[in-house]
Amino acid sequence: MRNVIAIRLLLSIFFAIAIGFSAGHQILGVSRDYNNYLLFFDLVRSASDYFDIQYRFEPGFTAVVYWLVNAGLDNYLVYSIIAASIVFVKYIAIDADYIEAYAATIFIFTFYFLSRYVVLFEMTVLRGACAFSLAFLVFLRKNSAGIRWRELLLLLLAVAFHYSAFVLIFIYLIRPANRFVTVLVPLGVFVAIVLMKNVALTYLPNVIPVFATYEEFGRASLLPIPLVLDLAFFALALYHFDEADLVMRYAVLGMGLGFAFHFALIDYSILAARFRELLSVFSLVYVVRVVSCGNERIVRYTVVYTLLAGMINFYVVFFYDPLLS
Repeated sequence: MRNVIAIRLLLSIFFAIAIGFSAGHQILGVSRDYNNYLLFFDLVRSASDYFDIQYRFEPGFTAVVYWLVNAGLDNYLVYSIIAASIVFVKYIAIDADYIEAYAATIFIFTFYFLSRYVVLFEMTVLRGACAFSLAFLVFLRKNSAGIRWRELLLLLLAVAFHYSAFVLIFIYLIRPANRFVTVLVPLGVFVAIVLMKNVALTYLPNVIPVFATYEEFGRASLLPIPLVLDLAFFALALYHFDEADLVMRYAVLGMGLGFAFHFALIDYSILAARFRELLSVFSLVYVVRVVSCGNERIVRYTVVYTLLAGMINFYVVFFYDPLLS
């Protein structure tokens, strides 16, 4: 156990530094949002105080940036430190009782994380990546269906980094006790969004300015290939629901809600993508948790899914629709 703790800490620090530095300096290529973040850092640096900052970014992210730039750090280091911190949170959240189980978990997680998430989040959508990491920590470590204030506070902090994370609190407060609840809740959310989205998106930009940008983009693709694979994985996870532990059940519920948001917001491509991307954290939670579930059938289809999804998403973000230039 002591060896696992030491290796866990060392690996968390190593990947945090490596990915954080790569993200901060955009070594793999420059993302679409990178210059916007650098401009925002300069804006914060020029503000007389925190309350003088007038920008659409969330207050939690703004507070972290304000503290870092006033510590005398340049833009590249600010980005690197934020990216490194959220990578560290992900890796330190993963644990196991013995070295073999930890090694297998880290291997699967690292492949899936590097191939699917790093370019999308740490390299591109930094605010969303902060919320994603906090959600990963809370739900991967959740060992009871009850409410714990520390977990709830972490999810509230996630909302302070990206407003879309409010849906995580909704998921947290639901107990996915059976397959019926896990199907009914996403269906109910889908219907509610379809009925209310036009009215909501009329008034939300007046309260939260970032929502004003989402109407500028057109319709999302109904069934992109990566989503088809995710749907198949969700169907298998739902089929094996009764064999899943609490963490895996929350993950199945979260995946279902990701599809509900995607299909309900199909006319608003960016908004649909933001919720779908954030809620894909539950696919990562499920994949990581599977290693310790002891069910060989679930392990086999999860490993196949991880390999296919990783390779497809790697192709998408680097070749089909590259996020880095």
